[in-house]
Parts: sequence; C-alpha cells; structure tokens
Amino acid sequence: YYASGTGSVSCNACVGGKYSEASGSRSCSVCAAGKSSKIASPKCSPCSAGSYSNEGQSSCSSCVAGRYSGPEAPSCTACEKGKYLGTSGGASCDACPKGHYGASENLVKCSACSAGRYQSNTGKAACDECADGSASNKGANACTVCPAGRHMSADKSTCIKCKTGHAAMDGSVTCSICEAGKYVAKDQSICVTCPAGKFTNVDGLTECSECAAGYYSAAGAKSCTKCAVGKFAV
Repeated sequence: YYASGTGSVSCNACVGGKYSEASGSRSCSVCAAGKSSKIASPKCSPCSAGSYSNEGQSSCSSCVAGRYSGPEAPSCTACEKGKYLGTSGGASCDACPKGHYGASENLVKCSACSAGRYQSNTGKAACDECADGSASNKGANACTVCPAGRHMSADKSTCIKCKTGHAAMDGSVTCSICEAGKYVAKDQSICVTCPAGKFTNVDGLTECSECAAGYYSAAGAKSCTKCAVGKFAV
C-alpha cells in the first residue's frame, strides 16, 4: 500500500504489476520484466519456466508452441533448428526424432524425411540423401541397400526389379543386360558364361541353347562352329 500525498486519510493498494515492500511508501514500484504481481502486493513474483512478462505486468503469459523460456524470463525464445515444441507453456524444446528434421526455428512439429533421404540422428536440421544403390521410404532413419536382381529408382525411393535378361549385384544403380555368350542367373545377380557346347546369339537371354549335332562351341560362345571334315562332335 501507499499514500502519495500529505493529509491522506487512507492508503491506496498498489495496482497489479506494481508493488510496495516497505511501510510508509509514497508510491509503488514497477515489477521488472520476468516478474508480475497482483493488486496490493508487497513484492513481485518471478514467472515460472514456460512463461514470461514484460515490465509492469499483473500476470505472466505462457509461451506459445514453438517457443520456450526458463524461469523469470522477459520473453520467450524460439526453438532452434532441429528442435520443436508442440504445446504452449514449454520450458524446453524437444529434438526432432530420427527420420525427421527441423529446417527452421520456431517449429511446432518436425517434418519427415522424404523418400530417398534419411536421418539416423535426432535433433537435425536436414536429412541426408541415400547413397547410390540404396533406397528409403518417407520418414526413414536408414537406407536399404538394393538387393541382387534389383536397382535403385531415380529418386531413390524404392528398388526396382531388373528386366528379363538383365542382372545387378547388391547395391546397384542400374541393371546390365547380359551379352551374347552369357545368360542371366535365376536370381538375376550376375550374368553367367555359357558352358562349352552351348551358346546365346543375342543379348538378354535367360538360358543358353545347345549346339546342334555336328556343331561345337567353347565356353562363352555366341554361336556354334561346324565340325570340320573328318571330325564329329561328342
């Protein structure tokens, strides 16, 4: 309470946002930023974590989502990149989880990594691109190496099965057509050389053909050779 002049018949209560801590006061003092007071208060109370106040306030206000504060704060601080706060009145921000990122400040939620990208750590501002020969779904914390017989899509979002007559080893960017003289393995992991006595005369075949009677071939042949006069094929 205070009495501002001489001859007062009563004391006045300090309004909210002001205080008087000593008897015989002639005026009230203003609460500093980060504190508040109710009417007729002898002192100001500090704002709790997750709230703030400007100078001379009767109450503290909660920080909005995406911003936080410690105790006795004059203002709220934006969550830094890689962090978020989805509710109001927060005392700290949370790190974006794996598979997500926070590209800007003041976020109320993090974004999922797009397909073809990943994030294996928490609290990151960006996602990393999958290595060549691997792929990932949306929100992935790791990429998967494309298995044999498949290759990565252009956007690295999936692994695509090789076309007939094509092969690819683990972690392949593209599939390769099996050339004449070879054929594709059943799992399409490699191109296999035709054994002696067999051949393929065009690219992209799944099996070799046997040489006809009277003809022969070495391993990896693209055609068979007719036996010379005086010889025969066994």
